[in-house]
Amino acid sequence: YTNGTGTPTYTWYSNDTNDTVGAIQVGTNTNTYQPLTDVVGTTYYYVEISFPGAGGCGEIMSDIVAVEVIEGISITSPVVDQTICEGGVSQELSVTHSDGAGTVTYQWYINTTNSNIGGTSTGVTGSNFTPDPTTFDTIGTYYYYVTISDDASGCSDVKSDVYTVEVVADPTVSISPIGPLSYCQDVIANILTATANDGIGTDYTYQWYSNTTNSNTGGAEILGATLADYTPSTSTVGTTYYYVVVTQSDSGCETVSTTVEVTINLGPSITQQPVGDSICLNGMTPA
Repeated sequence: YTNGTGTPTYTWYSNDTNDTVGAIQVGTNTNTYQPLTDVVGTTYYYVEISFPGAGGCGEIMSDIVAVEVIEGISITSPVVDQTICEGGVSQELSVTHSDGAGTVTYQWYINTTNSNIGGTSTGVTGSNFTPDPTTFDTIGTYYYYVTISDDASGCSDVKSDVYTVEVVADPTVSISPIGPLSYCQDVIANILTATANDGIGTDYTYQWYSNTTNSNTGGAEILGATLADYTPSTSTVGTTYYYVVVTQSDSGCETVSTTVEVTINLGPSITQQPVGDSICLNGMTPA
């Protein structure tokens, strides 16, 4: 305050409404008052300053101010663990929260252990975070967490639970028979059978390819050949190389088999027919 005469006294009041009616005295004889923050809600405060009677200055009253006490930050989103294959891409990690006050900030961390203590900052400061995909070129388990902070008085930092991204080996696939295989034209060839293992779970998708060279890249997709078994065509003479691509729904889960060589030959034919002859009894035909 300014002006007035003498040494005044201070009386602080609080109320649960924005009014002086019904207010209760909460502090005296000091120009400062520390509000309590042990109950969630809004409380209204003001102070009366009383001057000694001889000066005739009477009393003055401050404006009413509101102090809102809220719950600290509470993380509301569940942590979803992920499993991907090597070279895959993680889903976006996301955090949501309630309560807190002031300006809210985020900091994501990566850790070598399943803990939300002692991680290394990733530099990402938003509520959403997509890990660097090059991280997942190596098989292993990667741990992430986020710290949420706000700048309101008394609000402590809150750490999320640990997000886990497990990176496993790609599926494997083998083909039997392994070849090289050789057939006459238009016969029924042996069935090529792909056997997939590893990866994530036991659900696999197959796509067979044919190639004119001994390579498992650059081949032509065989329409409709989407089962583990495939019977090569024998209608055309020549050598064809077959391979299969196996995928799973999880990110990065794909593998390519080696090739199987299948050669189709012309069927046998007689190039010189026998010739009839007339001979005497007990004679011999010429060769």
